[in-house]
Amino acid sequence: MSFRTTAILAALLAVLGGIFYFTEVRGGKKDPDVAKRLFSAKADEVEALELRTPKGEIALRRDGDAWRMEQPFTAKGDKMAIAGLLGALASAKADRTLEEPPKDPADFGLDKPEVTVRFRVKGDAAWRRLDVGGKSPTGAWAYARKDEQPAVILVPEMLRAELQKSTLDLRDKSVMDVAADKVARLVVHRGTQVVELQKGQQWELVRPVKARADDWRASGLARRAAELKAKDFAAEPAKDLKPFGLDKPTVRLELWEKDAVAPKVLALAEAKDRRDALYARHEGSMTVAVVDKAILADVPSGPWEIRDKSLFRYANKDVKRVRMAGAGVAVAVEREGESRWKVVEPAPGPADERKVTDLLFKLTGLRVDGVAAERPDRLDRYGLDAPELTITVTRTDGKEEGTLLVGKEERDQRYVQLKGEAPVYTIAAKDLKDLPRTPDDFVEKKPEKKA
Repeated sequence: MSFRTTAILAALLAVLGGIFYFTEVRGGKKDPDVAKRLFSAKADEVEALELRTPKGEIALRRDGDAWRMEQPFTAKGDKMAIAGLLGALASAKADRTLEEPPKDPADFGLDKPEVTVRFRVKGDAAWRRLDVGGKSPTGAWAYARKDEQPAVILVPEMLRAELQKSTLDLRDKSVMDVAADKVARLVVHRGTQVVELQKGQQWELVRPVKARADDWRASGLARRAAELKAKDFAAEPAKDLKPFGLDKPTVRLELWEKDAVAPKVLALAEAKDRRDALYARHEGSMTVAVVDKAILADVPSGPWEIRDKSLFRYANKDVKRVRMAGAGVAVAVEREGESRWKVVEPAPGPADERKVTDLLFKLTGLRVDGVAAERPDRLDRYGLDAPELTITVTRTDGKEEGTLLVGKEERDQRYVQLKGEAPVYTIAAKDLKDLPRTPDDFVEKKPEKKA
């Protein structure tokens, strides 16, 4: 390396070192506590907030426990997002203050700040202000100015990034205005199918058939629809719904809250110009939201998809007694204490806890795979006029959990029916094959001793 090259590099290093000294170190007298809070206000005291960034200008006002966006349009504010922004602002600290006011604010990007935040606290007419300009040479800090004072302070670059919020970041993205836990009725319109569900102790199908609904799936659909969030907004307001397919939506979900005289309706349509997305709107509003297409997987295309396919829905700890009767033989086991079981029919005897527990799990694991008849006119066709096996489960409170009637077998399928209910279902015959039928089936067999 030549002497001239070395000298040039040394000079360049000196210049960079000077810049670093004058902007990062010079008199940058450290505050006594190393890092001092910029503002004494607490986040929950702020009642008005204004933000100007390259993404636009936003004005927010506190409305009781909620927030309203007033600029660039009127909308509910996102409470969590705004709380996060206020938290960052309230906890913001200055690392150091440059000794001398800048001769030219442009040197620090403060002639045209990249971010300006103004806020007002309750009971104070004055607005507090923070302008954030360019980055320091190291990129770890940003130059800022508080309350239009001439002094330049250094704040973490992370604060500058945290303050750069858009309207989408700070507005409420809820599509519906429904409390999920208050939804007592759901009506699903999809294609030509209409499926209606009603909530009592558990969800039930009431249209087009009366049957038990898959409680987990019905609850999930109600919650997913009520809490649906927009990823973006396509039109606000839309002048015409047709370009979004919402004049004839793919799906309409009626969400009826308890004691409501009218439903709140969610309309969904395919977003042909957006992959993995749907257009959505709360009927009555002309705001068109863009939502994740995944919600369609929760919407049944017919009653079978959301019908309960289980035959027993108990928790093992709630079972007091199980009785199996068939082929002229009946055996019943009964709980004694918390975990001990005994045979009580046809004669008292011991019962292995593991075998009873295994039976209880098998019964709750049974799933039907089809409906042979919703309202059969003849049970003998299915062998249910004289069932081959009857399984009765009784709860610890003495109430009958349910009785399963098992009919004849055809093509590896068994016909089954729940006592007191009309439908006849089909179930895989192999699922019922190894159920215990005699007292000996509940006793742990000891291995024979070898001679």
